[in-house]
Amino acid sequence: MNNTLRSYLFRSLLASAVLALLSLPTTADTQRTDTSSGYALKLADIDQQIQNNSKVADIQTKSWLRKETLARSYLARAKLTGNFSDYVLAKETLDSAFAQARPHSGPKLARASLNFAIHRLPLVEADLAHAETALLVSKKDRQTIKETRADVWLNTGQYAQALEAFERFESKTPSVTSATRQANYYRQTADYSAAEQWLNTATQRSDSRNPHLRSWLQLQHGILDLDRGRFDDALAHYKQGLEEFSGYWLIEEHIAEIHALQGNDKLAETQYRDLIERTDSPLFMTALAEILANRDDKASQTEAQSWLDKSAEIYQYRLQAIPELVAGHALDFFLNDENAQFSLQLATDNYKLRPGGEAALQLVQAHALNNQFEQANTLLETLYDSPYRNASLYATAATVYRAMGQNELAETQKALANAINPFAMEDIDWMRAKLKGAQTGL
Repeated sequence: MNNTLRSYLFRSLLASAVLALLSLPTTADTQRTDTSSGYALKLADIDQQIQNNSKVADIQTKSWLRKETLARSYLARAKLTGNFSDYVLAKETLDSAFAQARPHSGPKLARASLNFAIHRLPLVEADLAHAETALLVSKKDRQTIKETRADVWLNTGQYAQALEAFERFESKTPSVTSATRQANYYRQTADYSAAEQWLNTATQRSDSRNPHLRSWLQLQHGILDLDRGRFDDALAHYKQGLEEFSGYWLIEEHIAEIHALQGNDKLAETQYRDLIERTDSPLFMTALAEILANRDDKASQTEAQSWLDKSAEIYQYRLQAIPELVAGHALDFFLNDENAQFSLQLATDNYKLRPGGEAALQLVQAHALNNQFEQANTLLETLYDSPYRNASLYATAATVYRAMGQNELAETQKALANAINPFAMEDIDWMRAKLKGAQTGL
């Protein structure tokens, strides 16, 4: 398998992990005891809710509360399906609700939830603060406000505040979500032993009547394995997740990635074609294109380019519609493109929205691709001052330092990367190949 595909897949896994966190099913999702119902029935349930809520909203046209309920239904479907148009519908419905509401009123918490989901993090706090100071705030809403605020802290690089809040949630109201938040923190700081322990705790607390949640937890176990290059272990978790919640595209995506990473290109190709048919996702189009581009025949090369062209077209459209939502995925795509300056603009905008570790690392890469090594090095130092760690950080640093001629420092970073993931340096080959003056033998 070629190195470009390996690097793309690893970076898309990280983006998928973020999406998965936003899709965390709650205990409120427990509706059936039939664990074989799977994704199709869950989607049918949400579709029915949307249909019912839409009818009520059409009848009670002066009530923004009905539009809020409809918007939440669209957002629930968007989180389940990953469908871009559902995020657009949720946004448009909430906009309509606020247009009907009196000044300083309206569905503030619903908008905060949407803005968090589409990565408009700078806009979240204002709605949380307003909801918090309302005359009547339910205990549930007050807890939601606290949890959303802490999630924003984690995604904006305020790690100490986030961890303190997560520990407080676990101490006061231990639950699946409190354990999962702890697991996510320790994953982002490369304490994989602690992350596994917290995921195990979350799994033990999960309800067997909520197959979606149990499947999602298996996905998180698999992602922890992928962080460390443990392909077989990750695949085992993914397959178990599908047994819990059949037809779940988010897990099927990760299974296809494993097959591609292990060189099973024919099987991965079949799975990606099926995923494209079902989701129309540019993420999968690009993955399929990388497989086809690695073949020698002209027909495969031509088809690969057509998929890349279509991916670029979709990303450009979505960047116009809701840029914050797709900035991370689009950046992954355009970092591998030839327009380094456009990648830098995307990375800069993305970092302004969520200045946490992932966005900062992408900006480091974009600076380096534009030969801005001083800026890249400064941002690396900022990252190292934070608790954010993973193999990709070390591998990126090794590549940047090698390009700057700091070979001893580069070797140190390479060793740290390989200690976490033996494939870490292969993951960064795409960047190493692009850097002018980067040396081989990293």
